[in-house]
Amino acid sequence: MLFRSDDYNGNQRYQPFLSAAALEDKSGLLPLHTALRVATSSECIKLLIQSHPTGLVHTSEEQMQTPLVHAFSSEFSSPLQPVSNLELLLAAYPTSEHETYMDGRLAMKMEDALGKYPIHYACENQASFKNLKLFVEKFNLCATYQNADGDLPIHSILSQENLFSAPEEGRMARGASLAKPSPMLTEKEIKWQNEVKEVQKLKMRVLLEPLKLPKHLKIASFAHGMTPLHIAVAFELVQYEKIYRLLNSYAEANRLTTTEKGHEYSCLQLHDRLRKETKDPEQWQAIKELLYSFNPLVDSHRREEELLDACAQLVRKEITDQGSYHLKQMQEFNLKSPESIDLDRKSTRLNSSHANIS
Repeated sequence: MLFRSDDYNGNQRYQPFLSAAALEDKSGLLPLHTALRVATSSECIKLLIQSHPTGLVHTSEEQMQTPLVHAFSSEFSSPLQPVSNLELLLAAYPTSEHETYMDGRLAMKMEDALGKYPIHYACENQASFKNLKLFVEKFNLCATYQNADGDLPIHSILSQENLFSAPEEGRMARGASLAKPSPMLTEKEIKWQNEVKEVQKLKMRVLLEPLKLPKHLKIASFAHGMTPLHIAVAFELVQYEKIYRLLNSYAEANRLTTTEKGHEYSCLQLHDRLRKETKDPEQWQAIKELLYSFNPLVDSHRREEELLDACAQLVRKEITDQGSYHLKQMQEFNLKSPESIDLDRKSTRLNSSHANIS
């Protein structure tokens, strides 16, 4: 009854002149904010929205946060937020008898006073894979939004303190980490951690997909200096074809190193960390050669005899029409036609570069 009122003809409706759903507390929060903060049932959320549709874009006084932000602003309730609640928040609702609607997706475009968008909170506080996928499906440009630190949503999934180093004994890394698991963990704990890592990879793949333009691929995380290419390589998110497209779109990312003190890595060095863990050694080697080919002067690998020998054999095979993993991938995914390569021009450029060096 708190959400209903009578119109002038005495008919009950869920578009009240004054509803409890429209009443703010001293901080400017609506009941919808509070209900989402504790991951209330979808039945209650639906009733609150229908009673006051414009509440979907109502912001609090100081933090300027919408109900969508409150749904994912707590590290405790964010992972428990039902995907049905997010579906309700991103739907459209009639606001009057004149066929005007309130589209909940507008809240996805609203940053708060801290310079964060709802999707940053969802990534930072470990929202479920289904919720993050729904964010991107409803408005994939949200994956390109930057927060006040300049970070993309994919950066917000990474652990701020423990990306490369393990947390203190008895503590867990908050966010995706590249640190090796503690040898003190039981078999059951290791299995659980591996399951968590696989879910984190699924989330990062969804957030990586919309990042195709150089202006997005050049963005490095504030805390670690990780570009989308570094993340894709370090967590083995995608296969050869996607790595090639990332490199082809913004090759400069391959020349950057991470910025965390004591953990300055190139993409090649991050890739090397996966050697013992990879399930596809052939593709791992091919991606290593691919990364090297886009930055052959990287100091850590320019004198690595095994890599140089593999590249030399690769060139011989391609010139003698024996084929290679790279050519097969390029032909299969139409990445680049070998016939379009001007060998005479390449040879001239190589000779001139050698002359300059000497």
